[in-house]
Amino acid sequence: MLPRWVCALLLWLPLAVVAQPAVVIDDEHFSRRLTTEVAYLEDPAGTLSIEQVIEPGQQDRFQSFQGDTLQFGYSHSAYWLRVLLHNQIRRSVNIHMEIRYPLLDSVTFFSRDEHGVIHSALAGDRLPLAERDFRVKDFHFPLLLERDQRQWVYVRVQSTSSLSIPLHISTDAGMVESLHSLQWWDGLYFGVAFAMAIYNLSLLLLIRERIYAEYVVFVLLQIGFIASLSGYISVLVPDSQWFINHGVYLFSSAIAVSLTQFTRTFLRTREQFPRWDRVYQGFMVLAALAVVVETRLSPEDAARLNVLVVQVGILLLLPLGIYRYFTGYRPARYFVLGQGVFLSSVMFTTLSSQNILPFYYLAPWLIKIGSVCELMLFSIGLADRISEYKERENKLVRAQEIAQAQSTARETYIDEINQINQRLEQAIHTRSEFLANMSHEIRTPMNGILGMLELIDDTDLDSVQRHYIDIARRSGKTLLDLINDVLDLSKIESGKLELDEQPFSLRALSSDLASLYGHQLRDKKLGFDLRIDRAVPDFIIGDRTRLWQVLTNLISNAIKFTLRGGVQIRIAMINGEQRRLRFSVHDTGIGIAKDKQEVIFESFKQADGTTTRLFGGTGLGLSISRKLVQLMGGELLLHSDPGRGSEFYFELPCRIAAAPEQHDDDDSAALDIPRDIRILLVEDNVVNQKVAQGILAKLGFAQVTVAENGMDALAKLQEAPFDLVFMDVQMPVVDGFEATQRIRQSGTAFAGIPIVAMTANALDGDRERCLAAGMNDYLSKPIQKEALREMLQRYGKFLHSPTRLVSGS
Repeated sequence: MLPRWVCALLLWLPLAVVAQPAVVIDDEHFSRRLTTEVAYLEDPAGTLSIEQVIEPGQQDRFQSFQGDTLQFGYSHSAYWLRVLLHNQIRRSVNIHMEIRYPLLDSVTFFSRDEHGVIHSALAGDRLPLAERDFRVKDFHFPLLLERDQRQWVYVRVQSTSSLSIPLHISTDAGMVESLHSLQWWDGLYFGVAFAMAIYNLSLLLLIRERIYAEYVVFVLLQIGFIASLSGYISVLVPDSQWFINHGVYLFSSAIAVSLTQFTRTFLRTREQFPRWDRVYQGFMVLAALAVVVETRLSPEDAARLNVLVVQVGILLLLPLGIYRYFTGYRPARYFVLGQGVFLSSVMFTTLSSQNILPFYYLAPWLIKIGSVCELMLFSIGLADRISEYKERENKLVRAQEIAQAQSTARETYIDEINQINQRLEQAIHTRSEFLANMSHEIRTPMNGILGMLELIDDTDLDSVQRHYIDIARRSGKTLLDLINDVLDLSKIESGKLELDEQPFSLRALSSDLASLYGHQLRDKKLGFDLRIDRAVPDFIIGDRTRLWQVLTNLISNAIKFTLRGGVQIRIAMINGEQRRLRFSVHDTGIGIAKDKQEVIFESFKQADGTTTRLFGGTGLGLSISRKLVQLMGGELLLHSDPGRGSEFYFELPCRIAAAPEQHDDDDSAALDIPRDIRILLVEDNVVNQKVAQGILAKLGFAQVTVAENGMDALAKLQEAPFDLVFMDVQMPVVDGFEATQRIRQSGTAFAGIPIVAMTANALDGDRERCLAAGMNDYLSKPIQKEALREMLQRYGKFLHSPTRLVSGS
């Protein structure tokens, strides 16, 4: 450590030692930004003290600065600045030395008084405002110069941010005038920004569009960013040193999230560019994560991460805005211009901070100007959107006026159209009633057919008879499925038909097809060839009913249109990237002309008018078959030559299933329910009465009482206790809905008895109507034994109680 007098002597070395011009203060209103009057010394290790710096050996190392801004870019070195002040005013004067860049980490000012004592003042944004020698946002150092006094001043600066050192020297009056100008410009910026936020907030309250809220959030974050960049955060939150050090990076990354969301809404990426919109959503998530991560990082690492986020945001947002502008979206021009102006100011700041461009001292002004321009242009863009909406609204109003004028001239035609609409509504209502009635009327005999086949199957039959019964039962079920498709054709056309994919045997299905059509082929004296490749698995996963429906349609058509020759069915495995099964039905029939091969797949269409007269048919089978194949993941195709036959073929994904386990055929063994429960069967159809009684008897329930209508059911419930009611819906005298409501509202002991709908009504909404009427559950006809078994098992826990549900207990 050098003695104090040596330091004083060194500070007063003759100016000949270093040829450095003095800063001459000759005016009461003096104020100047210093550049060439400053000499600098780089301290790479950052270990030099003021005593070492003022030694003669170090003084020789100082270099004159050549340039328009004291700017050293990004450097980990410490820099020493040396300035010689000369007071030529005819009195002593207070001099103020300032560095107007509040993001520097560490700043220390050094000077000595007339006694040779070295004075220092600490500053820098790493030092809390309360601990600085002068509690202002910029870094300030005052000193007194006597008349004609020369004074050396040293400044040590070190920072991880850009080493921009806008060094100003001012007298009292000059500093007041300079600060007044700075505050005026800063006030102008914040005033305009807050005005934009308040204006668009009022629009949000009036118009209630989300984009205005997004804009207000963006403006507030932009204000926070500029406030952090300008050092006002240290004034607003002087006790939060962490936020002072991290604020500018957190606000910048948060702006990336906010601007991306604003861009999505402003450019309508969700509707116009859904893929880009997903990219923007992903970037927003990453930018939001970056904000969280930056809170855990040092300011240096937070700055690096923030730069990466901002660069990616620029590459994502601006190009799409330019594209939208050139594709005719008018408001996009304000978005592109606003982004372009602000990014230009950011680019200038970045390049000049690295000494690539000059005039870095203009960067703080340009950033604020660019920010204000961006906010104003975005606001104008939002207003242009409103204008665009108004233009559309005006066009719509004009179109409505034209339509109203035209409607006035055609009132007669409108009356006729209204009458036609009424008739159409009546026809639709009639059609709905017809479908409901047909559903009930068709399912009622089908319930008898399938139920009797089920009961016959339990009698003493030989293997051939049992095989025929099984085929008849499956064909009946397929017919029932076809009836469902026809009754619900609108569901097929709208693509809402759902598949029931379960494991089944492909070879068993093929054998059933051969048995089903064997007699018909023999009657027509046609050959039949069924080939299944060895590579084809036995059990697959799929919708057996829909596949059966398609194949029976194709085989029926092949037999129908073939007079000689035969029909060949081939099932083969196709190995590729995905294993698929190829189904083909080939015949030697009349064939189809090429110009008619697409027509036949349309509903109610055939190749020509004579086909219907000669061979019959509705023309609906191939249309339904193609849609079913598409639903199963394939495409039904056709290859045909007139006079040589036709081949219909399609491919489906092959999903192999394990062979199902064999189950015990004892119908009653699996049921954990008392067999002595009393069941009331309410059914008006005699055949269906026998079917239901037969299935219940097979399941072990013998105490079944039959009521022929709802009135009869009410009487029987009053005469004797029952545990369970199976209720038909459409019955004479009193139907099932009314009977159920009377039971529930009776207030008697049997008011709470379980009631299960057993009805042929199977259209959409029928189940809901039954439950709304007070029924507990629903079974559609034809009644399946397994479905009935599951229904009884479901109520087994109630039927196990000591009192069971007798008399409604």
